[in-house]
Amino acid sequence: VLDEARDQHKIRFYGIDAPEYDQPHGEAATYALKSLLEDRNVGVVVVEQDDYGRTVGTVYWNGRNVNLKMVAEGRAWWYDHHAPLERHLQEAQEQARSNQ
Repeated sequence: VLDEARDQHKIRFYGIDAPEYDQPHGEAATYALKSLLEDRNVGVVVVEQDDYGRTVGTVYWNGRNVNLKMVAEGRAWWYDHHAPLERHLQEAQEQARSNQ
């Protein structure tokens, strides 16, 4: 994400995990996220900083929770170890699995 000063920030999406680009379905997940967010203004609700200095947060675009959308579309998984109270992610994951 680029801020108003055009400084780049790495954002770790809170509560979800997705395949790396070179893993199965990673290319599709990357493409889905880029298609949704590239060259768009987004908001980030910061939750914490991770061990690698990245900002961890929930990303919003056009009033929609992008973290939740990625899980609902089957592009990411609920990371219950780091976000056990994010039950909306669990519900989205269960629905995505039932929809295959």
